[in-house]
Amino acid sequence: MSSRTAKSNFVSSLIPVAIVGFVATVLVVVWRSSGTPIQHDAIERPAQIAEPTSESSSTLGSAASIEQPEANSTEVTQSSDSLLAGFPDVVVEVREGHSPDTSTPLRLRLEALRRAAESGDADAALELAGSLVECAASPRSPEELEVRINTLYQTRRVPTNAAPIDDLYGAVEDLRDNYEFCEGITLDQVLDHFIYMKLAADNGNLEAKSRLTGYGAMPEDGIFEALDRAWLSREDRARDELKHNFDAAISGDADAILTYGSWASEPMFNVDRTEALAFQLAGIYLKMADGQFVARYEQELMRLRGSTSKNEMDIAIERAKQILTGENCCYRIK
Repeated sequence: MSSRTAKSNFVSSLIPVAIVGFVATVLVVVWRSSGTPIQHDAIERPAQIAEPTSESSSTLGSAASIEQPEANSTEVTQSSDSLLAGFPDVVVEVREGHSPDTSTPLRLRLEALRRAAESGDADAALELAGSLVECAASPRSPEELEVRINTLYQTRRVPTNAAPIDDLYGAVEDLRDNYEFCEGITLDQVLDHFIYMKLAADNGNLEAKSRLTGYGAMPEDGIFEALDRAWLSREDRARDELKHNFDAAISGDADAILTYGSWASEPMFNVDRTEALAFQLAGIYLKMADGQFVARYEQELMRLRGSTSKNEMDIAIERAKQILTGENCCYRIK
């Protein structure tokens, strides 16, 4: 079976729009509910969750010199917004995320990976979780494979500058490769992705900690049952997700910094308001200075400024600078 470096992107491109919309709805319901009663099939959150405690919950580190950017880094400079004036220049290292080995059909490796993951091997757990994601949108039968191939030919049969004919042939080859890799893997097995991503996070894998809450690419049917198989209770899941995201944030993960600050600021989580605000400010600074959704984050800064006292804001700004100058800051997984 041929192996293609863009396989992960391909699989993502096959996910139906309906699934993407559903996932977005799940995330909004779970993390942005503001007192509205949660439906029975939604993910509930506990009334109070204590601030995550671990050895890593201390300060990110004293101010340290920032290394010069390398070829795989992006340099972040100060925003013009007055609230972020004086924030330090930061080098964000771009790191390659884990890419599962798709050279051998997953069914031939599934049991060995499962045993290793359940024995505490974080790398095996992440490999299995990632492999199952590869199979989330895979054809489930030879008949479905042929239907999908015919659909590709019908929808992309006329080459354009945006989609040359080579892309069509490549897409068909990728679809066949994906089917061969995932043949025999059931939908229930795909949904066990959550179990193995949790095992990887619990055993210290930072990428798994950052991606534990990523429900994207998961099929709609059975997602809540799968989440309940991975955690004893929904309260346990919320506590785990917050703690693991915190661990990723203090390791220097630029995306996790903002995510943690946003979640921790919710009143139902018992996290110090100023600490949560500091992570929000640091994360927003990294996003804006990197040119991501600047207008959106400018509005968020205005909201934070209007809802925070000057004293709290001053303390949070100094803490945010400390986060950004910590020895671990910062990197982004692509």
